[in-house]
Amino acid sequence: LDDTQSQALVDSLCREVALVSGPPGTGKTKIGVDLMRVLVHNAERMNSGPILCICYTNHALDQFLEHLLDQGIT
Repeated sequence: LDDTQSQALVDSLCREVALVSGPPGTGKTKIGVDLMRVLVHNAERMNSGPILCICYTNHALDQFLEHLLDQGIT
């Protein structure tokens, strides 16, 4: 992750609600996958509720879910 992506990840982890946006190719999916990895890994310890992920299109959501599965995040 570059500095901007790292800051977006940290900011997202410090809030109950986070919005990650940007033009194509800026690493939004990478940030989302890394964020989900941390949240899922710590879910039991954090006693957190459900995680809601919203994507602009169904295609974007399909790609995001495929990335999660490829990384073994379930």
